[in-house]
Amino acid sequence: MILRRLVIVLLCGFVFSAQAETVFKNGVISSSSGLSTSPPAARDDLIIALEDIKDDHLDVTLDRAAAIRFEQRVGIGAPQHRWQRYIGMTRRAAIALVVEELAAYQDGYTWPGWITEMPPLGFMEEGIRNNRLTCSSSIFEYSLAVQWSRQLLNSPVPQFERQAMFWLDHFSVAYEMYNRSHAFAQHLRIIRQNSNGNYIDFLKASLEDPGVIFYLNNDVSYKDDPNENLAREFLELFALGEGAYSEAEIRNLAKMLAGNGVNMVTEQFYDQPAKRVSSPQTAFGQTYRSIDEFMDILIAHPEFGAYIARKFFEEYVALDDPTSEELAILVSRFRQSDFDIPAMLAATLSLPRFWDDNNRLTLVKSPVDLVYGTARTLGSARTNTTHQQLLLNIRKLNQNLFNPPNIAGWPTGRQWIGGQNIEKRIKMLREEFKGLATAEPLKLTANPSKSIERRRQYLSNLDEFFASAEPQQLAVETVIINWIPRDFGARKYNDVNLSFYNLRFMGQHYDGITIEFGHDRNGKNKYGNYARVKQTHSSPDVFSSYKKGWRDDRDGAMVVKFSYPSGPKTKRWRGRSTREKLLIKRLAQSFKLLLDARGRHPMIIRSEGGQDWMQSIVNEIGFDPITTSAGDVPPVKIFVSGGDHWSNDDKFSCGGERAGIYLRQDSKITAEGFRFNDTLAELSTIGASLDDLLLPDVNLGVSNENYVDLLTFEGFQLK
Repeated sequence: MILRRLVIVLLCGFVFSAQAETVFKNGVISSSSGLSTSPPAARDDLIIALEDIKDDHLDVTLDRAAAIRFEQRVGIGAPQHRWQRYIGMTRRAAIALVVEELAAYQDGYTWPGWITEMPPLGFMEEGIRNNRLTCSSSIFEYSLAVQWSRQLLNSPVPQFERQAMFWLDHFSVAYEMYNRSHAFAQHLRIIRQNSNGNYIDFLKASLEDPGVIFYLNNDVSYKDDPNENLAREFLELFALGEGAYSEAEIRNLAKMLAGNGVNMVTEQFYDQPAKRVSSPQTAFGQTYRSIDEFMDILIAHPEFGAYIARKFFEEYVALDDPTSEELAILVSRFRQSDFDIPAMLAATLSLPRFWDDNNRLTLVKSPVDLVYGTARTLGSARTNTTHQQLLLNIRKLNQNLFNPPNIAGWPTGRQWIGGQNIEKRIKMLREEFKGLATAEPLKLTANPSKSIERRRQYLSNLDEFFASAEPQQLAVETVIINWIPRDFGARKYNDVNLSFYNLRFMGQHYDGITIEFGHDRNGKNKYGNYARVKQTHSSPDVFSSYKKGWRDDRDGAMVVKFSYPSGPKTKRWRGRSTREKLLIKRLAQSFKLLLDARGRHPMIIRSEGGQDWMQSIVNEIGFDPITTSAGDVPPVKIFVSGGDHWSNDDKFSCGGERAGIYLRQDSKITAEGFRFNDTLAELSTIGASLDDLLLPDVNLGVSNENYVDLLTFEGFQLK
């Protein structure tokens, strides 16, 4: 297991191994017809009579050293209030306690408000970049990471956080690859909602996880040209493990999964049944017609459960492989529980080897375990430490919280301390945790008032802007010009690609719309002037039906293109509803406001031909005002410019301030619960020292005053 993952890590980087045949952006092309598969071989060695298993080793009573060791392996660090409760308990009772806590735990992760209050920005990423807007997608990653850091540091049920980290690594997604804030937030939500639930439900959820779909490029998959990344990694890294499936299983599953997509505006799961095959497929010699039927076949696979059992063993027991009997016990108990995750933890902790005296200090602490575990154990970190600093510390030690090196996840075991890593870890511990006895508690300061007031005023004005809009008036927070060619008019095909962010029209709220207007007069002149609307590139969809369109060769999504405002190909336009027609007109009428403010839009300024063409469209469709009881109003109004300009009064707020993310304040660690001197006092009341707490299996005899020597002893890297 260790060797296999080491090979994957060394060969992959951000690309996959040659054996996995996975290439980002372009999956392996396979035929649309199903391929034949064969039943897998029986695995009688994974079946054991559980009633015959002796477990009298679980009746041993825990002393202080055993209690500390137990907490270090099941939780994060060993704070006194956690391990002291185990003293005098049997091993069986201690296991039952932590498993019951895990099963009953209600997650305390605080989801940032921007997830629901602010539409995503990713669908207009190109325009943000081309218009030189400062919207820093990293601030959203930071916001999510700080909340995760808080849970690692403060959770009353750290065994849940260890499970959440385990599954975050198992369903590995890197934020920085696509910078899709809301999709990644949903990925984290799926991780945390399922970390103490059922493994089957977890697997099903992973197939509808927008973060996974983006990361493995399933958003550009289509049944006639399926991208195989998701199917391959689902079988190899999520469900069965390497070698338990064939290429035919991958190709058939890829065609069935092709309909699992993402709305490009909301970044949420979007089911597109027409993109997946309707014909039956086969897996392991059996036929299935849906993902649910495939999951039933998967669960019945003779090896199902063994892959996860090995990973649990490596996480909690030892870095080598389990014996055949240990593996059979874990798999049988997992199956007996209908694949309940807390039950798998209970089975793992109940193995005799978990408690064996010869199995001490055999696991290597990950950077998260080392940094956050030490802080939890000592009850403190240095005076000016913030969550941002703790996250930076683990990043320096090669565990970037939300950016694993590849789909195989982070390094494991001895890989954490190979080369110069152990020296880096020891240096970090010395710098981070020195001088705790004389440190002053951290104090929270007031929120940055100027930023808060600017945000309040911006949102208040925006609310008034929408409240004053007339039903047939298109009201838009901002319009971003994604693309206009500099040589507009000289090409065969010329287009203006626009994204409308946060808009209201005829009682409907749209998170966003991306649309393309252009002409092909220098090409085949099939359309003349045209509009092009693509399914999944608006929310809700601009059109109620895309049946009269065709599929985009790049991702299989439906596209509707028609001559607009007039021309030879208006048939797809004439059949639209009155509302849909009026919406398209309003989107085109926005050209006038963009031209009026062209000084703020470098994309317009650089394209004189584009300016002339946009004006010709406005001239043709007009910009007649809407007559209301209160007077005439323009057909379109835009709250703020989406271009590059210097005035904050009318500039699109798209970064941390708009999202309510305040870097310095959010990253503060409060004094509550983090008092090193209190930890020393509590230890003295029970006749214990930091030596007993930090290195219970070594006993160096180092005084409390020299606790840094304990932290920098090589044995502290292990547990």
